[in-house]
Amino acid sequence: MDYQEVVTLLETNYRLLGESNAKWLDKRVKYLLARIFTGQGIKLPVADFDWLDIALGRKSGVFTSLTKVTRHTLTGLMIASGKNSVEGIEELYFNKKILKDCGFKSSNSTYFAAYQLYLSDSKKREEIARRGQSIYQGIKLNHPIITSTNDYSSIISLAQAEQLAHLTEDELCQLIDYYFESFQEIGLKNRNSCLVAATLTTLMLGEMDEAFITSLKYVITHFEANKIKIKNVHLVPLISLTYLDKETQAIDLTELFTFIEEINQNVKLLFETDYKEALAISLYVESKSRALNKAHLTTLSVSLNQIIVQEQTMLANNATVLLS
Repeated sequence: MDYQEVVTLLETNYRLLGESNAKWLDKRVKYLLARIFTGQGIKLPVADFDWLDIALGRKSGVFTSLTKVTRHTLTGLMIASGKNSVEGIEELYFNKKILKDCGFKSSNSTYFAAYQLYLSDSKKREEIARRGQSIYQGIKLNHPIITSTNDYSSIISLAQAEQLAHLTEDELCQLIDYYFESFQEIGLKNRNSCLVAATLTTLMLGEMDEAFITSLKYVITHFEANKIKIKNVHLVPLISLTYLDKETQAIDLTELFTFIEEINQNVKLLFETDYKEALAISLYVESKSRALNKAHLTTLSVSLNQIIVQEQTMLANNATVLLS
């Protein structure tokens, strides 16, 4: 799809959400959901969305940690992953029980971690949850103030990653600390955002890579030269952008800046320029990723689909935390 086709499909999906049970959602979350379907090049199936949303509401009951914002967001993620079925719902709650049995507290973020477990063989999920709990405790020991239930989904992504299986929990925590400190050294000061970004970078690289930090700094410099000041909302998409460029050299920043301008002009979010820029970066990365996958041009250690799913989950979790 060209720029205008992407923008048109994004607006179409946003409008379709306005006809669904999610019509009263905050505009930012609606655009996040619209982005999920737009990235796949499909229109939101409204009937499927409403069915799954109602089914999740009934399953969760009255006394639940699952808020309406989280439920709507999970509904979109599950449909995009082909889990919009009774079996998919039961699997989600089975995953959540595994997490709780392994020491994860019940929260909105626990549902996103349960969604993340869809990516793993059902026979390995208990082992993954135990490894995740150990990673969580290690991160919390190093960052007691900023580590919280909001980190559950990203931690599960580390625990389930086959390319990181050779690393111990302590080694993973050391990598996270390396990137956390490196991001702060290049001027990214928000500690919460740096921790999220460090976790995603650890997932992608699985080793200390000074060249990646240099590449990220280069990308940030170019954004700032184009009058885009880097904010917290930009960081996760920028990590994915830098990784894809480092591994494939497929990123054209001039092309990206043109696309950002298209999104800024067409997406109906007043006073939310930062969010629209992050949305554009995510869509651009996903578009490039899917084109490379289709052409069989990628030999990445982490599948691009895994990166996309993790980024979507992180952004969804961050959005629901912001609005809780």
